[in-house]
Amino acid sequence: MSKVKIILAFCLLAFVSNVFFIRTAEARGDTLILKPAQEVEETIQLSLSDEVYGNISAIEGLVDFYVTSPSGIVLLWYNVTEFSRFNFTARENGLYTLHLVNALQTRNVTAVLNYCVHYKIVISENLSFSGATETMTTTIKTTPIPPLDWLDIFKPFLELVRNVLAAVFSKIIIDWFKYLYQKWKDGKSKTPVVISSIHF
Repeated sequence: MSKVKIILAFCLLAFVSNVFFIRTAEARGDTLILKPAQEVEETIQLSLSDEVYGNISAIEGLVDFYVTSPSGIVLLWYNVTEFSRFNFTARENGLYTLHLVNALQTRNVTAVLNYCVHYKIVISENLSFSGATETMTTTIKTTPIPPLDWLDIFKPFLELVRNVLAAVFSKIIIDWFKYLYQKWKDGKSKTPVVISSIHF
């Protein structure tokens, strides 16, 4: 098998394995710089029974952290915290807001917010039995698949191309230096060099 076929087979294998083994977990995170008396908000669209798990950490200071529901109810509050884990379950459909506040510090505070959303699909069915109606509900917990990122798919291929090009250019440069050294060593120029000094 020729070298070209081996390289092409390897590239195809890297591409196919990257396409079919994409990660299925979705987590979100952000690093924020909070100025004194500044509040930063992040919103999440949730449906009933969706769950959110995460943590907040502050570097070189303390922050306040709280979560509000779409109707404005404060679900949880961590006052002057350096590190806290949190979790909550959506009790209504809508936009939930994560609030970070630098209330007490007189300098900037770097806050790191990381969280994961576990979406749930609720399937409901009404069953009728001779005059009585029963409702059967099934809850399925799912984690959404992140959007397809083409750069991540082609990254192994691009790294392979970069490495192959580096190897080829390294070989060319090494061969060029060998050629120059051999030319210098062999003394290709047989013409004697005469250095004369001019006397007046």
